[in-house]
Amino acid sequence: MFPYSSWWSLLIGGKGAANGNQETEFWSKDNIGLCINLDLIASGSASALEETRITAGHELLHIMQSQYDPREDFVTFRYSRWYWMDEASAVWFERALATDPNYISGLMKDQLDYLLKGGLEQTATLGAFGTDAVKDHGYGAASFLEHLAPASPGIASTKIGDVLRLMAVESNIGVTKSSLYSATEALGSVFPDLPQQWVAYSKKWVERTLYPAQPDVPGFTQVVNAWPASVTFDADSRVLRSTGADLSAALYKVSFPAGLNWKDGTKLKFELAGPSGGAVALLWELTGTTLAFYKSIDTTYEEPNAEKWMKAGTSLVVMLVNKHFAQPYTSLNEIKLTLTAGLVYGFTCFSFGGYLEGLLIPVTETQVQLNPPIVSANTTQIS
Repeated sequence: MFPYSSWWSLLIGGKGAANGNQETEFWSKDNIGLCINLDLIASGSASALEETRITAGHELLHIMQSQYDPREDFVTFRYSRWYWMDEASAVWFERALATDPNYISGLMKDQLDYLLKGGLEQTATLGAFGTDAVKDHGYGAASFLEHLAPASPGIASTKIGDVLRLMAVESNIGVTKSSLYSATEALGSVFPDLPQQWVAYSKKWVERTLYPAQPDVPGFTQVVNAWPASVTFDADSRVLRSTGADLSAALYKVSFPAGLNWKDGTKLKFELAGPSGGAVALLWELTGTTLAFYKSIDTTYEEPNAEKWMKAGTSLVVMLVNKHFAQPYTSLNEIKLTLTAGLVYGFTCFSFGGYLEGLLIPVTETQVQLNPPIVSANTTQIS
């Protein structure tokens, strides 16, 4: 323990204004220690002491994780295949260390948009993801672990420990030691219904119910006012597209301006296309500041009275959820939701003496198929 503002920080390894940190593994993982910033607790306040205790537990879990890592000594913790899970589980563990049942890690809260940036599986060798980006991804993913295994003061599910223990299973491929399983594969082994859980989690994410005591997470204004893709339905058809890796998501808001002049009985057909069994569209109605769940679509659905949205000034919040789950979990798949508007007219057919219904007629005289830019789940962000 030493003040990070002192010259000791240069010699021992304190990192900036952090509350604390795990030491380097350069001297082997059997000699790893942890540093605590005395600057934080100089005031002696109860909140500072609480933060210090939580930080110590977070860093101690990192030391435990390094013991599970089968890689040889003199390796960098930050380039582990499990780096995102190491950070996610340590942040998740903070809730068990806290005394406040409403505790939420600031690290997690600042990175809650991670699921819009890419798939759950991330390493520093993937594309533009550097080690800091993987770390931030892990901070945000702590919220998914909280969904899978809720933690509270003094209580932490052993299931997350079961996931971490799978890191120790060695691969017999290659000349150096490594983990047989990726972190995402291990998570799926402990939670066999992981794709379904990802859909349920995504719904909670939009509805701000991940942490019941803190309904502002991820924050209503954050979700409503910073859309990655806002779409105005100003033609007969609109297409929402998302290209992303397994266990990712993309978020949209679709508005229906009064200029559409839709008549009563306007139909709006939704058609979802994506990897087989690996895509779901979640839809909410947003009227003013009221968000209400509307529908989950995995194939097709038709709304019989879409003019209600135009008349009420209601928008649709759409989340395209990629629940595809297959090794290596990083392959990209496109999900496409096509919205097509039209009127269904009934007519009498005297030759058959019956009443037939179901002819789809466009609202406007000509159909315009727009081709909006692809919205990638790997780059989409909300602030």
